[in-house]
Amino acid sequence: MVASHAGREHPSREVGSADEILGLVLEETDIVAIDEAHFFGPELVPVVEELAHRGLVVVVAGLDVTFAGRPFEPLPSLMAVAERVDKLTAICAICGEEAVFHQRIEAVSAVDTDLVVEHVGGSEKYEARCRRHFAPVA
Repeated sequence: MVASHAGREHPSREVGSADEILGLVLEETDIVAIDEAHFFGPELVPVVEELAHRGLVVVVAGLDVTFAGRPFEPLPSLMAVAERVDKLTAICAICGEEAVFHQRIEAVSAVDTDLVVEHVGGSEKYEARCRRHFAPVA
């Protein structure tokens, strides 16, 4: 289920790869929503383009920047081919300003910047930060 903070729910499907998405889209489907798009990698771009070419509305949500402050594919590529982009921000945990970065708050070594499943987490591992308070990993 996809659920909102207001308590609304809608059935959803879980997939392990971008390729699985096309096989789940029914003929009567009008909208496809993809969350956590950053976990699909660049393979998601042609899938989204195929769905859009079929006339579907495709809504994609995900992080566009890594915790190291670098572009997080596939979001930058998807934003480039999208008809509309709404970039949402968080609130900086330090000063309360708009935050587009997420600071990893657990100890990170210089070689520990690869994007691996062990890095998945929420507020226990990351804080929203504005540019002034973001310290990118070297």
